[in-house]
Formats: sequence, C-alpha cells, structure tokens
Amino acid sequence: MANIRSTTQHLYKGSQYEAISLVRQALGLPSSKISDKKYNVKDAVFVSIDFENVQKLIQDPDEPYLKTQMGVCILDTQKISTSPADTVLQTYNFTTGLWTDRDDHFSFGHTELSTIRQLTSELENLIDRKRNIILLAHSISCELTILRKLGFDLDTGISAIIDTQQFMREIIPTEDGLVKTLESLLDSLDIKHKNLHVGGNDANFTMKALMLLVVSSFKDDLKKNNILDENVRERLQHIGNIGKAKIPSEKVSSPRLATKQSPLQASLEKTAAVLQHKITQASFPSDAAILDHKTKLLKQLQNLQKIPGQQPQGQQPLPTYQQYPVQSCHVQVPYGYQNLGMHAAYQQMQYQQVMYVYQYAI
Repeated sequence: MANIRSTTQHLYKGSQYEAISLVRQALGLPSSKISDKKYNVKDAVFVSIDFENVQKLIQDPDEPYLKTQMGVCILDTQKISTSPADTVLQTYNFTTGLWTDRDDHFSFGHTELSTIRQLTSELENLIDRKRNIILLAHSISCELTILRKLGFDLDTGISAIIDTQQFMREIIPTEDGLVKTLESLLDSLDIKHKNLHVGGNDANFTMKALMLLVVSSFKDDLKKNNILDENVRERLQHIGNIGKAKIPSEKVSSPRLATKQSPLQASLEKTAAVLQHKITQASFPSDAAILDHKTKLLKQLQNLQKIPGQQPQGQQPLPTYQQYPVQSCHVQVPYGYQNLGMHAAYQQMQYQQVMYVYQYAI
C-alpha cells in the first residue's frame, strides 16, 4: 500500500487522479481506472474545515477581539451505510469576538462561542488521531495557513489533504480552466444551500460537494449495466444521498434582544446569554479543580485591557471588575457598551466550566 505521508502534500496541489482514487478507496469504492495504487485509508474519517475572515486571521491570529468563525463537518465512513443520510454528517460552528446575527445563521445546530486561542482545542476535541483523517476544504491553502499559525498538528493522523477546488477539475471541467467558487460548485452539483460564508454551513456544503463529485466520477460506469456490482451501486446511492441531504428545517433561535439596544449592547448581551446557557450546565470533578481554574481565571481577568471610549451623556461611569468568592466560585462581571474588556472575560468563562453568576449594569 502507498505511503500516504509521502503523498499528503501533493494530493491538493494538482495530482487529481491520485486524489480521486484515494477518496474513492476511503469511501469503500473501487479505485480510479487511471490510478490503481492502494492507499491505507481504511475506516477513514473525512474532516471538512472552513474559516471566515481568513485574511485578518492570517495577518494577526493573536488579536484577542478578532471576529471569525471555524466550521467543521465530519463524516465517519463507518457510518455511511448505517446512519440516515440527513444525520450522518456531524457539523459544528465556532465563533469568536462579539456575537452577530451571522452567528445565528448556522443551519446545522447552534453556534458555539470560542476564542482564537481555543479553536485548535475545539478541533482536537472533535477528531480521533488514531483514525485515518482526510482533511478537506474548498481552496484549502488558506485553511492550512491558519491551522499552522494556530499551532495545529497537520501530520499526526492526517492521511491526506484534499482541496475540492482542485478535486473537481477532472470531474467537472470548467471553461478556460476557471476556478469555481464554492457557491458555483454547489450550483453545478444541484446542491441546495443557504447562508453561505457561515463557517459551519460552508464546511457542511463542501463535504456534500465532495460526496457528489465522487458519485459523478462514476457517471460513465453507472450508465453501463454490468460494470459495477450491486454492492458498489448501493454504496454510491448512500453517498449520493448524503450529498443531497436536505438542510434542516428553520430552527428556533434564542430570544431576540430589545430593539432599542445599541448594536454593541445587543451583541454583548447575546454573548452573555449564550455563555450563561452553556456554563449553567457545567460540572467539575473536584473542588481542587474548581480552585485551580478560578485562580487562572482571576489572573487572566487582571490582564484584561479595557478599551477606552467616550462616556455616554447622562450615564454613570462604568464599573470596574470585581470578583467575589461565594461557595465554589462567583465572579461578578459588569459591562457596558464602551467596556469591551468584559467580552474577553465572558469568553474565558466558557473554558473554566465552573458555575458563574452574571450581573451587569449599564
């Protein structure tokens, strides 16, 4: 079998024939006739990645208030034939910075609030490096650059890297070699889509595009009755159904904020509300763990930098941070729409996983 590590780099740089053969094998399908090389991708897990606001993220990944999203979509090939097509893809959307309406437009679940520094940990928690991981994205070079800057290990367990923008060229030729955007690729494959440029949505649609591209690579064989055996045809049907799976019905979003709030006030309050729901379900194994995380939190709170701004007319000066130990841990974090420093405090709370009480004053 081929040493995947030696081919990882060029699978997304132009060796489309090998990429087609590898993806087919990973999905339990016959190899391409052009390349009969055998790859060690048994029981592979496909992981689709999409980042938003990529240029700013590439330029300054250490900016604490940077707004970005990381979408992740996972396909475990062991479940292709056993799970319903509309549930086999596990899709996630992580957002950083202040909450915006776009964070509510994730179509496959609920967006999770995170921080730039925690994005790689979020991804690590979703993957099993003991499996054969096939990483993919549409125009993946940006995603790879970001993952490297964030310190993500692109070697351990990563069996192949696939760029659907390159992958499609041998299956859906374009005029004059023009590169298709994700949206145009989805339209070419007749994949229903909405709310693009939301990380989780794009990651999901990219995975579906790959599935239908693979099915399309068999189009000539499917026209001939005896070329493919029944098991292969059935497998292709499952894979095609995944690519054609419907977008879930419109989910009920969290309550809307008062319309009289300023956009920044609304964003701060929504951020707090999302975290409140997550944190109230938190648990910790021991009091020692609570104390350790409380100590780290307080230290980080002390390092927060408040962004100065003009005091709104008729309002009292914004309160400063205070912390009060009550039972396990109780942190009071007041906020106002000129006080952006508290946002980092709210974000940090998510990762302490301790019970908190929110109190704020405008």
